[in-house]
Amino acid sequence: MRYSHLINIVLIFLLALPASSCVSAQSFSSSRVLTGEVFAPGPHEGAVNALILDAKGQLLSAGEDGFLEVWDISGKTALERFELSPYAISAMALRPEKPQVAVVDRDETGMYRVSVWDYVAKKRLFTQRFRDPIAYINYSASGTILIAAWGNVGGVMFIQAESGEVIQAPEVFGVVTLALTGRSERSMVTYQPAGVISYWDLNSGEEIQRFTAPAQLRFPILFGNNRFLGGLDQNGLVILDAVSGTILFRERLSAQSGILLPVSHESVECVYLALNSYSSTVYHFAISSEGQLETKRWVPIPLGFSSITSALIIADGAALGTADGNVWLGSQIGTTRILNTKRQLKLNELAVSGSRLGFLSNERSMGFIPLDYERLMDNMPVQLEEAVPYTAMAGDISHFEETRFVLWQSANTRLAPLIRQMGAGNVSISELSVETLPRVSLMEVALYRDKVLFLDLAGNITVISATNGDTLFSFSVIGALDVAFLNDSEILVGRSVVSGDTPFLGINIVTGETVPIAYPSSVGLKVYGGVSGTLYGAVLGQNTDGLSTILVQLDINSPELSPKLFEVPGENTAFDIVETDSIVASNLGSEGAYYYAKSGALPFERSAGFPTRLVDGSAYFVSVDADGSIAWHEPTSGKLLALFRLYEDSWLLEKANGEVLRGSVEIIPMRQAPAPSAVIPAD
Repeated sequence: MRYSHLINIVLIFLLALPASSCVSAQSFSSSRVLTGEVFAPGPHEGAVNALILDAKGQLLSAGEDGFLEVWDISGKTALERFELSPYAISAMALRPEKPQVAVVDRDETGMYRVSVWDYVAKKRLFTQRFRDPIAYINYSASGTILIAAWGNVGGVMFIQAESGEVIQAPEVFGVVTLALTGRSERSMVTYQPAGVISYWDLNSGEEIQRFTAPAQLRFPILFGNNRFLGGLDQNGLVILDAVSGTILFRERLSAQSGILLPVSHESVECVYLALNSYSSTVYHFAISSEGQLETKRWVPIPLGFSSITSALIIADGAALGTADGNVWLGSQIGTTRILNTKRQLKLNELAVSGSRLGFLSNERSMGFIPLDYERLMDNMPVQLEEAVPYTAMAGDISHFEETRFVLWQSANTRLAPLIRQMGAGNVSISELSVETLPRVSLMEVALYRDKVLFLDLAGNITVISATNGDTLFSFSVIGALDVAFLNDSEILVGRSVVSGDTPFLGINIVTGETVPIAYPSSVGLKVYGGVSGTLYGAVLGQNTDGLSTILVQLDINSPELSPKLFEVPGENTAFDIVETDSIVASNLGSEGAYYYAKSGALPFERSAGFPTRLVDGSAYFVSVDADGSIAWHEPTSGKLLALFRLYEDSWLLEKANGEVLRGSVEIIPMRQAPAPSAVIPAD
């Protein structure tokens, strides 16, 4: 009798579980339309790891590139693309009745993070960081609790969905791969790969019933008004009685891998996507009214794309995410169609000199546009020089009227750096002599009028004349990490501290005088000299949570009193420090850019991606984001003033006032430097 009573409790729980999941796609299109042409965002860069459908019938995807993409299913096109993380997103969950998603990633320090975003407002609501892996994430039925399951230590964690506070959860021992609450959120069911189905009273935190089930089921799902639990083992499909754990059906399936999906929680149907190297097949299973498992075979999915990495059942078929970043729609009759995107040319280097903004792309091309975005005119052609062998560029930081850039290859020591001088209607290019430089890969290059500064991986600092290639200064600094011009005669070095050294060192390249700056840190990661004469540095610090990176305004006379401007967890190296109009800004932390006012660090209004490079644009701060877009920001407010996107055949400029300009792209061969006067010796 007692066992029968417990079974009834579990049955009541199952019938109280929400029937959600499948939402019909609505007929709407909100893609940006410009002069009759739809400009959809680009696809994901890397695998699509998660697909969900929101309450409006929009498809949401996330993956290796850290971006959330919103898709119009009826219009078969991408609507929006917005970066949630600079790291790969491994899992995503949608909060019921809210435009909010929770995502799981792992940062460069090895910490696992659970972040919640309002994807309509494009605002992060909170982030929690953990040392142990998060293997599973899901919201409770009404969305008041975010459930996360540990991947190695086992158990579940509850996070209050509004505040982000970690709250008390039942003590579940062992790894959990499925956790769902009832509608009232007073009970919860879990499946554990150890072979256990458990039911929990969330008021008391006590386990109210436990059943033995087949172990190591992959892709566990509840369906049929949550009466059935399905999963995959090494032999194929297994369907259990979710009330008792008894095996009801087995279906042997042959595939290298597969994904099991519910059609909906209330439906007695499920779908198995069989994945093989050269083909994929969808099998549709249903439990008949007579209690039999019926198999309905869908036609194979034509594979005109790379391997499937995620899938979701939608009203008229399935959405499929692939390893190459695309999203496809597969219909019940076996046809597939890729959703529309327009891939941007991804820019990864940005530099300023005079009135020009220079950039390099990751597709071996280079271009230059006006630094003042107001000088870009409708229908103006932008020239792209292709087959560029250089990986980095820097502009003359002296604010001299002449426009000059230095280009270099960071890894290939045989390729001589170039000086490119641009005037009214003409370009002159000169090759710098490499015989004066040590044959070691370059870390940093800077240009100040007629002087070029080099730092290589061995810590060699060399200054040469840009006009005749003569060596003007050379010095070796053990542990050197960064170097910058302060003016025509002084440089600043950041380094790792060894043998009583200081993290920062000022050097006069005319007299050779050195000035140690004894800031209390063991590592000077980054250095920068502002136009105002203010010096800035980034150091490695230590707090109760571990290592941190700190941006400081250096006080040469009293280094220990140098004001701290900003601090982020972990050791960061890929960021910039810039100053314009006596306002300093940085993209330290890789999740946005900040400018520093008396009230503290204030965020820039951001574009779709986090800024990967940040430069001083005199009247603006200018950045290039993870999508390759160039953004102009107002220095005193961080407001986004304009956004420039470059495509293979066109460019697009959007201004804050709503004005949109566009023009063509002309592809030309790279303008070559004169042949070197001497043969470069072999390594």
